[in-house]
Amino acid sequence: MRNPVAAKNHYRSYVIYTCPSVRVLDYKRVKQQERVAARKMFAGKKKAAIEAAKTFTPGEPVKQTPADKEAIKAAIAKASSLDEIRRLEMMLNSGTIPGF
Repeated sequence: MRNPVAAKNHYRSYVIYTCPSVRVLDYKRVKQQERVAARKMFAGKKKAAIEAAKTFTPGEPVKQTPADKEAIKAAIAKASSLDEIRRLEMMLNSGTIPGF
């Protein structure tokens, strides 16, 4: 079974750039040449775009807009069982907004 993320463009370079301590990726040793190429590729403008695209940082509270808060309230109001409430709680803990 293959990882679909591995099919994305520049996947390997991105992982090498964001996880500098990685030594082996996809059963292949990470070479210094790859590290240099990844640093060149993702430094500067692309790095800023990637950082801006991050949805949240694990451990930090998720910033919610008023629309997000209303969606959460509506989902809680619609919940008809304890299982649905638990599912909503798990979604919120993972950083996912119900209804999106």
